[in-house]
Amino acid sequence: MRIKDLLAGDTRPILADGAYGTYYRSLTGDDGPCELANIVQPQLVLDMHRHYMEAGARVLYSNTFAAGQLLARDEARLKPVIEAGWALAKQAAGDTAAVLADIGYITYKDAARQQEEEKADRYLQLAELFHKAGATDFVFETMAEFSLLKPALSYLRRKLPDAFILVTFAVSQDGYSKKGRYYRDLLDAAFACPDVSAAGLNCVCGPGHIFSLLASYPAGGRLLAALPNAGYPSMVDMRPVYGNNEDYFAARLRELGEAGCFMVGGCCGTTPAHIARASSVLAAPQQPVKAVDPAIRKQKQPAASLARDTADVRESFAAKLRAGRRVTVVELNPPAACDAGHFMEAARFAKEAGADILSVTDSPLARARADSLMLAAKLRREAGVEVLPHLSCRDRNRRGIKAALLAAAIEDIRYVLAVRGDTSDDGVFSLSSRELMAFIESLNRELLAKNSFFTGGALNINACNFSAELKRAHAKEDAGCSFFLTQPVFDAQGVENVAKATEGLKSPVLAGILPLAGYKNALFLQQEVGGITIPAALLHSLEHKDAAATRQISLDHCRFMMKELEPLCAGFYFMTPLNKIEWVCELMTDDEQ
Repeated sequence: MRIKDLLAGDTRPILADGAYGTYYRSLTGDDGPCELANIVQPQLVLDMHRHYMEAGARVLYSNTFAAGQLLARDEARLKPVIEAGWALAKQAAGDTAAVLADIGYITYKDAARQQEEEKADRYLQLAELFHKAGATDFVFETMAEFSLLKPALSYLRRKLPDAFILVTFAVSQDGYSKKGRYYRDLLDAAFACPDVSAAGLNCVCGPGHIFSLLASYPAGGRLLAALPNAGYPSMVDMRPVYGNNEDYFAARLRELGEAGCFMVGGCCGTTPAHIARASSVLAAPQQPVKAVDPAIRKQKQPAASLARDTADVRESFAAKLRAGRRVTVVELNPPAACDAGHFMEAARFAKEAGADILSVTDSPLARARADSLMLAAKLRREAGVEVLPHLSCRDRNRRGIKAALLAAAIEDIRYVLAVRGDTSDDGVFSLSSRELMAFIESLNRELLAKNSFFTGGALNINACNFSAELKRAHAKEDAGCSFFLTQPVFDAQGVENVAKATEGLKSPVLAGILPLAGYKNALFLQQEVGGITIPAALLHSLEHKDAAATRQISLDHCRFMMKELEPLCAGFYFMTPLNKIEWVCELMTDDEQ
């Protein structure tokens, strides 16, 4: 039996099975991967499939959800696990149920681009193994993103034109995946792909939250699936334990069916008892599809525009960029102790010297300093200046980032520089800088439609492979980046790369200018700070110089670079060296003249 056969049957929602991982653990007490049981305990796996079928499931998932994650570098076991997983599910299903070859989300601690490419290859590898094993229908489940699936989806559609391919995404109660993607954007992307037959949500949320998300999604007659967790677990002896809530779970699946889902089922914590109760509830006469309350059917808002009707001072920086006028950004490092006196004084000097906006770094070099968003709010209130806090991916997960952005919006902060953050041994890095930009953009369309952020990004003009850096910059623009601040420019190659960036990018590029505070400072930057390249001649010219000579050499070099860069960039991004704000103010005065 195939999914298409079930779709040709009655109009009730198709009932899928539950979660093999949590069910396997409840039966065996084994915390190990249930996928290995396909080859070491095949009868147990066959029995689990049959338990779900006896409960009323008409769609079985193969017991292979985590195979691609666990056995990626162990092909000797991966192939037999995949083959046995498909064969056991088909054996259990017989002519009574359909089977979906289950490919689960592949995770990495780091979000490096090369790992993303490896992940896309891994999905393709799993699709090829299932195809060779005889699979005909497929599910890619618990996904946090979509684009990396495209090679695998294209392969399956090419090899099996009539394959049924379901893609389901895992999002939290607020609708965002762990990669910061909004569920509507994910579903829209899946439905827009000609290789996808159906899409939906699974895992992370209980049935009530998944209902609230899907009930407000305008599916427009497309096939929508819902496979929520049984609920939210309690921790007992360090293990997640789901309660006996079969009646509630079944009632919510019924509501999901009445709201238009073509397939419902369960994820973590969903046992055959849950499916049996759901089968009974779904078998009762169907009620008319519920009309969705207009109050919860929130349509997408257009992305925030720079051209707003209100004459608000907070739009001055964005308005200048949009109009093509030159802008000046001054960067300040937050204090490492609890005294902000010098920091606030430097801000006032920069404001008086003509800075359009003050940039506040987020613990540079991964050394803890006062929080950039809180200090930016203090600057805005007390110094009366526009602020551009840096927001790094290093120290907050997605929920923490969202909470910080909400607080910043409440404080009337409208600009943010989304950066990866310097590496540390305890960094979070749940998002990359590009993913953070996409996350902010999705918040701008929904939750922050009236208080949206104008997001900037970093551009390393000193990158060894600058063509690859430009490619990343284009991806950042696609994700919502509206302007770029470069690393400091010290040589002709940096100037040339700024010219390439200005020519190739749609967004304004502000060239970085960093006066060197002295020979030791320059040597440290050259040797220990990524993205900075200082010419040997400049470095040696600072050696053994007194304070006055150092200042003259450093500022003269900055002036020379500014003269070279002025016709190429949209403005300058001044970085303050070791609290020497007076140096930056002098350069700003020169620039105005």
